[in-house]
Formats: sequence, C-alpha cells, structure tokens
Amino acid sequence: MLFGRIHIFLSPGSPFNPTMSLQNKIVVVTGGATGIGFALAKSFCEKGAVVVIGSRRQEAIDGAIKQSENKLHGK
Repeated sequence: MLFGRIHIFLSPGSPFNPTMSLQNKIVVVTGGATGIGFALAKSFCEKGAVVVIGSRRQEAIDGAIKQSENKLHGK
C-alpha cells in the first residue's frame, strides 16, 4: 500500500490494519530527523516499534536525539 511517500509492506493477502501492533517490529524512517518523518518515527515508537531514523544531516540527527531524550526524561 502507498500512503503519500509512506510504503507499508505486508505479506500477500494480509489486510491493512492501522491499529496493528508494532511490538517487535523494526521500522526504518528515511528523513526521520525532522518534520513529518520525525512525527512518524515518534508515532511508531509509541506503538512499540524499534525505530531507525536516517537523515542527510548529522545535526538533524543530533537534534532529533536531543528532542527525544528530553521527552523521555520529562524536560
């Protein structure tokens, strides 16, 4: 299935279920350090996935890490 630029790969015959659990799943979000990509990465984390984010800019990755750590530690 394709939603904008988000590809969701399912095994053949599997219906798409937006409430499916992401526990024990690995999600890779390219462009995940800022904007919509970062919001998606946070959402996947909240649903229990292990999330790997990618960005072309190291400072964007550093900012995403700092922002995520602040939320984890209640800052």
